[in-house]
Amino acid sequence: MRKSNNTTRSATDNKTVNGWALVLVGIVFLFDKFGLFRIFGVGIGGFIGMFWPLILIGFGIVSVRQKEINTGIVLLVVGTALQMSQLLRPSFWSMVWPLVLIGIGAFIVMREK
Repeated sequence: MRKSNNTTRSATDNKTVNGWALVLVGIVFLFDKFGLFRIFGVGIGGFIGMFWPLILIGFGIVSVRQKEINTGIVLLVVGTALQMSQLLRPSFWSMVWPLVLIGIGAFIVMREK
């Protein structure tokens, strides 16, 4: 079976984009090591450490759009919970348990009616 020119060209374009993305990421990390790259006064490592759950949220959105609803919802919920735990003080997890108990109680009350 023979590949068409469009398929070959698309694969080549993807490799080129991925290659340039890796070069760009490498440059950013190199600049960070020299102290030349700061976001809001924080090095790139701290910035990525704070916002890495957005990657899960992004994959969740892509999964939902590709009709993989269950996977997408799990990724969105986990990504959102992890991102909120990074951003909120007091810890998001210290607020989750009371909210879970409230939700379970409300579900039981509504189900009985």
